[in-house]
Amino acid sequence: MVITKSFFSIFAAIFLLTTCQQSPNKAFEKAKAKNTIEAYEAFIEKYPDSPEVKEAQIALERVHLDNAIKSGEIENIRAFIIKFPQTTWIPEAEKQLEKIYSAEFEKAKKENTVEAYETLIKKYPDLPELKQAQVALERIHLDNAIKLGKIENVKAFINKFPNSSWIPEAKKRLQNIYRAEFDKAQKEDIVEAYEAFIKKYPDSPQVKEARNAIRYKSAPRVANIAGEYECDFSYSFVSTDRSVVKKFGNITSVYITQSGNYIVVDNCPGSIDENNRVTFRGAFLTNNGTQHFTGEYSIYSKTIIGSFMGVIETWEYISQVIGEFRLTKIN
Repeated sequence: MVITKSFFSIFAAIFLLTTCQQSPNKAFEKAKAKNTIEAYEAFIEKYPDSPEVKEAQIALERVHLDNAIKSGEIENIRAFIIKFPQTTWIPEAEKQLEKIYSAEFEKAKKENTVEAYETLIKKYPDLPELKQAQVALERIHLDNAIKLGKIENVKAFINKFPNSSWIPEAKKRLQNIYRAEFDKAQKEDIVEAYEAFIKKYPDSPQVKEARNAIRYKSAPRVANIAGEYECDFSYSFVSTDRSVVKKFGNITSVYITQSGNYIVVDNCPGSIDENNRVTFRGAFLTNNGTQHFTGEYSIYSKTIIGSFMGVIETWEYISQVIGEFRLTKIN
């Protein structure tokens, strides 16, 4: 009777132990039902040698990814990729990352402000649309500089973004502003206006033009043109058979004397006015005839360039003549 009682006690203990111990398969099913990080981690820890461990690990990584996606934060998806570099979910993680990047870029585009693009670039330096964002940011900076209409702002843009794709347009805008400012000086057309332009815009392409204007404005109103000149000329006249004959030539030297507005060109009387226009009559191109010369003296090149017309008389015929001449000062 004692043996029988002991036997039943042992049997009951074994039965109870067997029924209470949960199988790995059932434990994994419970973990899947919960589908939480804690449930999968507990299963893997308790049944490290179970055939279901690999599947549990994949499911665990999926939950981690889902949580990162739900957060909507790029940092969390990045953290997932770093934590599970070999997971089968990497392609989907990268796809989700690109989706969020794209959404952030579109958001910045919609705002279209310096602040929006600067924040985007700073926050997401590995943004696939980084170059597009930078180009858009530079465009806004240039537009703002142009709106202000000041040379300093456009120059500041060029200095800040020397490699920008908008540099050609920025330089063109700069030239337009220079020209507009010079046009204002020309409208005043006084020495002070040109001097102020040069002082304010010393690197302007119009500086040379402004200095020439100052020299002209500062020069004596009636230039001193006395001296020795070389003369080149060409003229056409109608010959006795009514055909047009064109001739070219030069005179070794022509002498001009001056007294105020009165000039003498190789014994031919003439004058020069306050605008440096020269007029005189003479016949130094031929031995006979009279021509009326009109030209303009340049104080910079020291030349008189002009045209003439008149009549050439010979014992055989009288012919009309027209031509051009250039007197270049020798001394």
